[in-house]
Amino acid sequence: MPKKLLSTRSPIHQDTRLTPDAQFDPLLHPAFAAHWAKPPHSTESASQLKARLWQKILHSKHTEHDKHNVRRNAQALEANDNNVRIQTLYQTPHETPSRYGEPVRSSLIELAPGARLGTELGPDRTRWQREWLVLTGQVKHENLCLSQRDFHLVPEGQIDMAWYSATGATLFLRESVPVKELGSQGLTVLDSQTPWIDFAPGIQRRVLWERGGQAALLYCAQAGAQVPVHSHDHDEECLIVEGELFLDDWLMQFGDYQLAPSGSRHHCTFTDRGAVLFAHGDAQLQFVA
Repeated sequence: MPKKLLSTRSPIHQDTRLTPDAQFDPLLHPAFAAHWAKPPHSTESASQLKARLWQKILHSKHTEHDKHNVRRNAQALEANDNNVRIQTLYQTPHETPSRYGEPVRSSLIELAPGARLGTELGPDRTRWQREWLVLTGQVKHENLCLSQRDFHLVPEGQIDMAWYSATGATLFLRESVPVKELGSQGLTVLDSQTPWIDFAPGIQRRVLWERGGQAALLYCAQAGAQVPVHSHDHDEECLIVEGELFLDDWLMQFGDYQLAPSGSRHHCTFTDRGAVLFAHGDAQLQFVA
């Protein structure tokens, strides 16, 4: 059975000062009329149109109520003395995650040109398994050099590398309870040396690691690609690396993040323009008939 959702988000409050008519009047302005045009030979009235749009918004709200959505740079961040900016995308409200695949913490990290990432992550980071993905730029540590879409896993107990970027970089960091089956040697997957494997029409993927039913993956979706309704046995984290993607009615762009808890569903997943997506969750999607 899926474990109980623990959410740190503030509740969504509907503005009760606006009636449905007041909220939809702007959408019915002539400037938007073409977008909501009635199908040929339709007898739908203005009130019926308002009711249909209202039902669509209620459905969208219900679909998204259990998901954790974060826009890149949603809060104003200032660089510290080392020219490092960190945005926390998700953090478990308890010492230990309670759901299958729930991360301890996921973050976006921006390094300015010449910046070095050292102690900013805190003293307890060796307690967790840490997964790094380069979104933009290049970072180095001794003989290891990582560029866009390169992935690096640091096992529990090992001191993290002091990443340095000469030209600037954006990194995604996922900290989690260790997956013991991965061992203690670490893992590096380089974009230039790893093929894409056909997964579905218009979609290829790359498995970064897979153990015990969960995995870290990259998906490359061509314009027009879509995924059927599916549920999640593990928490599913999605982060846009390139392009744009709709997860239900939420449009995700570069650096945007969503966590869908175990037991939730995605009813509609598609891209108009194409996208590269980092996903952490089920090794195989759980399609719903």
